Amino acid sequence: MLRPGLKSYGLLLVTAAVYSTIYLGINWYSFTYQTQNKLFWDWELSIPFIDWFILFYFSAYLSFIPVFVSLKFEDHLKISKALIFSGFFGGAIFLIYPTACGFERNLLEVENFKLLYSFLWGQDNPVTLMPSFHVGMSALFLIPLINRSTSVVQKVFYLCWLMLICLSIVFVHQHHIIDIPTGLALAMISLSIFDRGRVNE
Repeated sequence: MLRPGLKSYGLLLVTAAVYSTIYLGINWYSFTYQTQNKLFWDWELSIPFIDWFILFYFSAYLSFIPVFVSLKFEDHLKISKALIFSGFFGGAIFLIYPTACGFERNLLEVENFKLLYSFLWGQDNPVTLMPSFHVGMSALFLIPLINRSTSVVQKVFYLCWLMLICLSIVFVHQHHIIDIPTGLALAMISLSIFDRGRVNE
């Protein structure tokens, strides 16, 4: 485990601010001004709502931690560039082809973790779904760790974590199925551009 330096902390704050601004800004604009497209099958609306999957959903915001404490600043910088690139690239897709969520949002139907759902739905409008930034962000952090790990246990852990995050976006009715592979593709494109498969021990 490495002790991140001040440069890494500064980079983390700048990257988080830029990435969040891109997403939330386009999310607001698309919800306010754009006509949304339907990009899901009708049968998807029968997918059950599993409220406790919100824990896996929010765990995505912690997926940067293993990268932050195990890789060097040079790798942090490459991941930051890939993340910001994915934000602009994905944001352009949102603007060109805006998509809406077909699931209804009703806090009265939420039995557990109402506070988390209230926070999520309060700051994230049900638009800008494809590709999933949630999946893309998590994959940008976890795929390099899966690739570089020499421990089977670690590989399985990071892979399962990523899979659970992918499932969570559907089971909390925040996204549709197409948003998962497109989010993964967004991450893979960004990783390939910035050579994210090669990291330092």
